[in-house]
Amino acid sequence: MHIPVSIRTSNTMADTKALVDSGATDCFMSEDFVRRMKLGQRPLQKPRKIWNIDNTANHDGPITHYVDLDIQTNGTRKVLRFLVTNIGHEDIILGYPWMAVFEPQFTWKTGRIHEQALPIIIRSVNPSQIIGDQVIARAHTTASQLRATTSTELAIKAQQYTKKVEVPQEYQKFAKVFSEEE
Repeated sequence: MHIPVSIRTSNTMADTKALVDSGATDCFMSEDFVRRMKLGQRPLQKPRKIWNIDNTANHDGPITHYVDLDIQTNGTRKVLRFLVTNIGHEDIILGYPWMAVFEPQFTWKTGRIHEQALPIIIRSVNPSQIIGDQVIARAHTTASQLRATTSTELAIKAQQYTKKVEVPQEYQKFAKVFSEEE
């Protein structure tokens, strides 16, 4: 399903359509669109492998860059991360993180988003304009204090990772096998 979005940056503005994909684990933007809109992309700390919907590896290889953008839906604004990669003929894919944060309503029969969710406006984020200390949590350890990252803040706000699952004692020695870290 495609929905109308407006992109606003300090350099340019554009109205386009974004693909809504509830099966996409992240939000994505094409590299060409990022370049045309003059959005400043940043390198990921660790490249991420990406698989296409048909379970084949993405032609462009691992994702190496992202762009953080301010999204307004139904009058609510949040900063979400878009991974930059080859997404075929699409410019923007709004995936599960967008759906989880904004909970937009759709009429699935006609393939339309409810008007209350509109307008959807995507703005560039200028890191120099962030006000105040971005620390959202502190953990006291014997060695040092830890600071939450922006991505941790976004995950907490989206409540994506709030369910804690305990590994039974007898299986804890196998935890590394099932972790997402390589």
